Amino acid sequence: MKNWQSVFEEPDLDNGYTLFIEKHVHEFLFTQEQITAKVTEENNEYDILIQLTNHEHFYRVACTCSHEGNDHCAHIAAVLFKYEQEDKHEKTPDLIKLISYANEQDIHDFLLSILRGNQKLTQRFQEHIAIKNISDYDKMVVILEKHTQYSTNNTNDRTIQKINNELSGFLTKLVDTAVEKNQILHAFELMNRVVEHLDLAKIHNVENDVSLIMHQCYSLWKKLLKHASEQEKQRMFSKLSAKVNSTTASQSCFYIQQVLHEEFPQQFSEQEQQALDQTTENNGFFNYKNKRLLSIRQMENLNYSDNQIRQRARESWQSPTIRSQYIDYLMQKKAYEEAIVVLKESIVLDKHSSDMITLHRYALKNLYHKLGNKELYAEQIFHLLLEGETVDMNLIHQLKKSYSIDQWEEVREQLFEQLKNRTDVGLFYSKERRYDLLLDYILKSPGLEEASRYFSFLRKQFPEALLQKYEYELRRMAAETTTRSRYHKMALLIAEMATLPSSTISVQLLIKELKEKYPRRKAMLEELKKLEKNYK
Repeated sequence: MKNWQSVFEEPDLDNGYTLFIEKHVHEFLFTQEQITAKVTEENNEYDILIQLTNHEHFYRVACTCSHEGNDHCAHIAAVLFKYEQEDKHEKTPDLIKLISYANEQDIHDFLLSILRGNQKLTQRFQEHIAIKNISDYDKMVVILEKHTQYSTNNTNDRTIQKINNELSGFLTKLVDTAVEKNQILHAFELMNRVVEHLDLAKIHNVENDVSLIMHQCYSLWKKLLKHASEQEKQRMFSKLSAKVNSTTASQSCFYIQQVLHEEFPQQFSEQEQQALDQTTENNGFFNYKNKRLLSIRQMENLNYSDNQIRQRARESWQSPTIRSQYIDYLMQKKAYEEAIVVLKESIVLDKHSSDMITLHRYALKNLYHKLGNKELYAEQIFHLLLEGETVDMNLIHQLKKSYSIDQWEEVREQLFEQLKNRTDVGLFYSKERRYDLLLDYILKSPGLEEASRYFSFLRKQFPEALLQKYEYELRRMAAETTTRSRYHKMALLIAEMATLPSSTISVQLLIKELKEKYPRRKAMLEELKKLEKNYK
């Protein structure tokens, strides 16, 4: 099945390859006549059917997703990547045996010789391993080298704090980007490298900046686990468990313990818990003012009274982990008013970490909802929307349900004004049918990605404005020398532009202009020639 990738747009092809690599293709079966499979994505499952000709060309494809033109969606691409793999396995039955005969150095040398100079294979290899973005790795190495250099040279506290802030910002951006691009294990692996570095730093003061970064890592581990697939969760559990079991003295043990206990309560056995407690007690790394920093669960197991638990928690109040455990304890006891007080205090105390503030606000929001306090519930949603980096439509939906139709009209106008500079506010405008604001947002957005995304919403209301936007951006795209896939995408956008009312002449003139202006760009001319047949 040759050249099948050329019919897919690059984002769908990339997403499809990610789904394939991360093993989201299941129940895969193929015969000479057809391929069937299921693809899972974000808790959804899609059925795929691909019918083949005798020459292995596909003449009919179907996917149950809602992707426009779903015959070329990412799920279909994932299944075709799987088919390529299985087809190769059928033709090379001794490959696995052959690899097993080679020693590690042979494999390393051969892989290096194959990848050197082959950008496509290098990219596929990079996608196959956990580390997806080498530039992230390079940034991390630079920061950690600075941290090592300055922390061992008695540099002033301000410089060290600046480096720690840089490291903290790197981790936050790393995890946010990983969640957005579904590269959970990439961020997890790099975080582990950072944690290993901090363990070796041997700085054990709970109030030290390094400890604050460890608190942040605890929060970010939980965020990654929240968005991870089951397979990814199990890999993360195995690696964290192995680190706990193999480490006798480290900064990270306490925080990993909490993550394992909270996220994997059944797998993290009582025996492991007791062993870790003993390790923690013997090494004394988590002492605060000469007192052992016990978890709330440990205090309960030791039959501490409510007052004793409150007092010991307050003694370690600088620890976000202890406060988080104490809040859970209060919720179990239904001491909701005290839980609200602690959450409000935590928002102030944890101001160094936007992720932790977000967690506290979500907890407050859910607690106010539980108590039926609509006003304070809505107030926390407002905070989450305004403090977040993206426009969370789930929060918008929750907020909308809190108001009457008349009240919502006023509230959403405030949100329109306050969220207008967000890069993903277009979906909010489209859901609220404010196509005037959507058009303004699209016209200000660089390129045609957003214009294409909301094309169907605006083509009838604002055809002239869209036509001008497409002509302007397509000329800019054409000015950049690029690859055939990029020219193919440009041709698809011209075809999309051609569906606008009264656009035929504009399309013809644009194609003619580009052909005359760039006569030496063979790939572009071939794509335009294919397109031109439809608009003569």
